[in-house]
Amino acid sequence: LQIPDAILKTESEAEILKYIRSQLETPAAFYAKSDEMHIDVIKLKTGTVLECYSQPHKLNDKIIGRILDFHDITERDKLENRLIYQATHDTLTGLGNRVDLIEKMQTAIKTAEKNNSHFAVLFLDFDRFKLVNDSLSHVAGDELLRSAASRLQAEISKEDILARLGGDEFVIVLTNVHNKKTLSAKVKKVMSAFQQPFDIGERKLTLTVSIGISLYPKDGTTVDILLRNADAAMYLAKGHKGNNFQFYVPEMNLRSLAELDQETELREAIAKGEFFLCYQPEFDLVNEKLVAVEALLRWQHPTKGVLLPIDFIPLAEETGLIIPISEWVMKTACEQNKFWQDAGFEPIRVAVNITAQQFKLQNLTKKVREVLSETGLKPEYLELELTENVLLSSADIINTIQELKTLNITIAVDDFGTGYSSLSYLHKIPLDRLKIDASFIQHIQSASDDEVIIRAVIAMAKSLNLEVIAEGVETLDQLNFLKKYECGDVQGFYFSKPLTAQELEIFLKNYRNFKYGMIMESKE
Repeated sequence: LQIPDAILKTESEAEILKYIRSQLETPAAFYAKSDEMHIDVIKLKTGTVLECYSQPHKLNDKIIGRILDFHDITERDKLENRLIYQATHDTLTGLGNRVDLIEKMQTAIKTAEKNNSHFAVLFLDFDRFKLVNDSLSHVAGDELLRSAASRLQAEISKEDILARLGGDEFVIVLTNVHNKKTLSAKVKKVMSAFQQPFDIGERKLTLTVSIGISLYPKDGTTVDILLRNADAAMYLAKGHKGNNFQFYVPEMNLRSLAELDQETELREAIAKGEFFLCYQPEFDLVNEKLVAVEALLRWQHPTKGVLLPIDFIPLAEETGLIIPISEWVMKTACEQNKFWQDAGFEPIRVAVNITAQQFKLQNLTKKVREVLSETGLKPEYLELELTENVLLSSADIINTIQELKTLNITIAVDDFGTGYSSLSYLHKIPLDRLKIDASFIQHIQSASDDEVIIRAVIAMAKSLNLEVIAEGVETLDQLNFLKKYECGDVQGFYFSKPLTAQELEIFLKNYRNFKYGMIMESKE
C-alpha cells in the first residue's frame, strides 16, 4: 500500500487513516477491530490483497495511535484460490466434485429442513461406458464425459446441483420437488439429453444412462444416506438393462449384506497374511540418485487376484480395520528397509502413508517409537506421508506432528493441492516435504492452470525451506518441465513401476547405472 507523499508530509494521522480507508473494500470491518492487536487480510479496490499486522501504539498506558504493518500477499491469495478450486472441482469437466457436492447437499438439507421442503438426489451412471474406453481410447472417453456433462448442465436449473464423483458417475440434486409425477418428468428431461448421438472424433456415439433416485426426507436426512440409497437405486436400474430410472425402496439395503461379507474377507486377510507391499522409487533430480521408496499396500485376494487400496481401504476405514492394517504396513516397511541396509545397500528412506484414524485412535508417536525400536531402523530413514485434510482435521494432530518431529523422522504432505489448501498451515507445522499430486503433473503441457500452480508450489516451498517431490511422472516432457523449474525429487512410471521387495532388490543392485528412461524398458 503506497501512501502519496503529499499525505505523508501532512504528518496527520487522521489524513493518513482517511486515505487508507478510501482504498479498502470493507473499511467498516477493518475499523471495527481498531482497539485490539490483530492480524487481518484486507482487499484493495485494485485487487491487491494485503496482510495487515496491527497493534495499538501506547504511551504511558494511553493509546496515542496505531502501528500498521502491511505485507502484499496477492500472489499467495491467488494460489490459495486456485488450490481451493482444484480441491472442490473436477479437472476434466469443471463440475463440482465430491467435496463440493457434500457441502452443497449439507446446505440443501438445512434449507429444506427450515422451509419444510423436499429435494431429490439423482445418482447417474452411464451404461457400457467402459466399452468406449476399451474400444476407442481414454481420450475419447474423456471427450464423451465432457460433452455429457455439458448436456446435463443444460437440462437443470440454476438452483439445482450437478457434480461428477469420478469415472462415469454423476450426481444431480433437484430442488423444490413437490410430487413424484413432477419429479419423474424432470428425470425424463435429464435422460432426454442423451437421445442425440455424441460426435466424438469421427464417430457418432450413442450413450444411455441409469439413474437411481432418493428423496429428502423420505429416504434419508443425511448426505451419506441419501447418496447411498440413490446409489442402491441406480444399481437396480442397471439390473433392468440400463436406460431407465428407479426410485429407492428399503429392500435395496439387502446389498449391505454383500458389504458385510467383504468385511469378513478383510478380517480374514489380516489374519491369514494376504497383504503385501510394493515399493516405488523416488529420485533426486539434481544428483540422479535414489533417495527413498514409497510403500504401497496390495491385497492378494484368494479369488479376485491382486487388489489395490481403492478397492478395500474405504471399507477398512469405515470398519476401523485400517488401524491394524496400517500398523502392519509401517512395521513391515521398516523391517524391509532395515533388511536392505543390513544387506549392504545404500541407506534410503521408506515412506508410509498415515491416516486420520491413526492420529485419533492411538498414540501415534508411541507406536512409531516402538516400531523403530523393534525393527532397529534409524528414524532418519522413515518418512510419514499424510494428506492436507488429515493435517487440518484437528489441533491435536498438529501437536502429534510436533511430537513426531522430535524423533527425527521426515514428515511429508501427500497429494498436495487436492485438499482444503490453506497455505498458512505450512508456517505452523514442522514439515519437511510437499508432494505435488499426480493430477497436476498429468496436465503439464495442456491448456490448464496446473503448470502455473506447479511453479508456484515449487517457489513457495523453497521460500519455506521445504523439499518438493512430484509424483505421477510418466513422460519425458513432464520430467523436463520439472527439471526446468527445479523440482527436487520425482516419482512415477517414467522411472519405475511399484516393485515387490524382491524386484526392488534387483533394482538396487543395478540402479547405479541409472539414466533417465532406461527403466521404461522393463516397465509393464
